[in-house]
Amino acid sequence: MHIVRDLFININILVALIFVYSQLIDRKIFRNLTPFTRKIVGGVASGILGVILMQFSIQVTSDTIVDLRHVPILLSMIYSGTIPAIISAIVIIIARFFIGFNLSSIVALLYVVVVTIGFYFIRNHKMKRVYKVFWMLFYANTIFSFVISYLVPEWNVLKTLVPIFWILSIVGGLIGYYFSEHLRKTHKLFQHYKAQSTKDFLTGLRNVRYFNEKLMSIIEDEHVKEHSLLYLDIDHFKKVNDTYGHNEGDEVLKQISNIMVSLVRPIDSCYRKGGEEFSIILPNSPLTKAEEIAERIRRAVELHPFKLTNGKVIFVTISIGISHFPSISTNGNELVEFADEALYLSKNSGRNKVSIATKKRPA
Repeated sequence: MHIVRDLFININILVALIFVYSQLIDRKIFRNLTPFTRKIVGGVASGILGVILMQFSIQVTSDTIVDLRHVPILLSMIYSGTIPAIISAIVIIIARFFIGFNLSSIVALLYVVVVTIGFYFIRNHKMKRVYKVFWMLFYANTIFSFVISYLVPEWNVLKTLVPIFWILSIVGGLIGYYFSEHLRKTHKLFQHYKAQSTKDFLTGLRNVRYFNEKLMSIIEDEHVKEHSLLYLDIDHFKKVNDTYGHNEGDEVLKQISNIMVSLVRPIDSCYRKGGEEFSIILPNSPLTKAEEIAERIRRAVELHPFKLTNGKVIFVTISIGISHFPSISTNGNELVEFADEALYLSKNSGRNKVSIATKKRPA
């Protein structure tokens, strides 16, 4: 029964390490890597998982060990592709030779190579992912049966070892697959809810919560030497809502959002702060560039015919305030405060204009 116990331990270790692996690849440092580098790191991590499984292997003879090292290669092939699976296989092969260089390790090398090649061809077949996993496990177990029969030609050992390995390999592989699927879906759902919590459902822009986070991260970024902030407000928007209804007002908000997004740079970000108020963060933007972008948006909104859902066309204008770091403000709070003051300067001096915040106040 020690065979069942040891393989069961392999399954538990597999599940635990899949969870650890999923947490590591979700770290910001991993997400910031290039796609190819992520494949290499993922392959090495998967190979290390296989190596750890070998440390808890079943010692069948003095030279031969049995474990579920093929499962990490399988999962790499299924989820990450050929390159990570090959890297994972190489790491496992190298580790096996460190355990001992003998006939069993040479045969283990051939086993891993043949299994990896088989996984590649099965992966490229058009079928459901779970079916691919099952056929990969069936294939790996078949190769294992031939390999272990060659290394341990003892019927008394094989009649117990092979059936138990087949059962626990398939069970362990499927558990590993379903656990990986669960973690992936949970992570995807979490990211969806996280995105929804920072997004304005009407316009699709980020909301004020994300604005605060983004602004602070830019302020604290030493590589961003200067940045500008625009505050925007639709002129007489209450009149639009009162005259045409809130649904039509929403239509105006969505169209203005589209205009803003289309006229800023790729590195800029637009936000709806609430009601008819918007903001735009301009990283690495001198004051002259911010003024240019603001005037471009103001002019585009002024000339844009806003077609409502009832077929009517109306025209609206916006007022904009600009603040800049470090020429006007010295920190994030001041950047926001001065942009707000500049906006109200535009509103109180006739609307439909761009105003720049005044210089720093004397201490």
